[in-house]
Amino acid sequence: MKTQRWMFLLLIMALLLLLNGCGSSTVEQVAVDNPSSEVSSVETTTAVTVEPALAADANGNWFYYDGKGNVQSFFTGVVANEAGEWMVEKGQVNFDYDGTYMDDKGTTYVISGGKVTSKSETDLGNVSVEFKNALAKAQSYSDMMNMSKAGIYNQLTSEYGESFAPDAAQFAVDHVNANYNANALAKAESYQSMMNMSKNGVYDQLVSDFGEKFTASQAQYAVDHLPA
Repeated sequence: MKTQRWMFLLLIMALLLLLNGCGSSTVEQVAVDNPSSEVSSVETTTAVTVEPALAADANGNWFYYDGKGNVQSFFTGVVANEAGEWMVEKGQVNFDYDGTYMDDKGTTYVISGGKVTSKSETDLGNVSVEFKNALAKAQSYSDMMNMSKAGIYNQLTSEYGESFAPDAAQFAVDHVNANYNANALAKAESYQSMMNMSKNGVYDQLVSDFGEKFTASQAQYAVDHLPA
């Protein structure tokens, strides 16, 4: 009978030891699975950030890259580097941009060959409704009808057009987002495909005071980029 009691007590002690061993093992595993805050802070401080920048690819095309080396293809605006300020459209520098661009802050850039040649600041909060309406009309004529700067101005001031005052029309054409090289090319393609005109005929129509009123350089850009 005493032997049975001793065996029972030994069995109980063995079970207790076993349970204690499992508990310490679980705590040790948890400690391994959860890194300390000291390790985490070291990893955070070693992270390196790179600022977005303009850079050329192997073919000589310039793009606007983010800090991870990806082209910011959704970005359109002006970006500066050590050589100046440049017009970027959909992540790529557009060296053919010839016109004006106004950003959301009211800075208007005059651009030639993709490079900013001058800029001015406008307090958009102090612009009159009349001026804003003229600008909206100008933007529409550029975007939808691919008109020249002179053509837009004439349409805005004409009594048969929009009948804006000259100062409102001038404000509009000075601040509209327009690439007149692209507008001239779109007009040239239309004349060539729909009216079967020669390149010389297209050029004359683009620069004519009775036609599109583009500058000579804009018209030349357009015909130079037409299909042969």
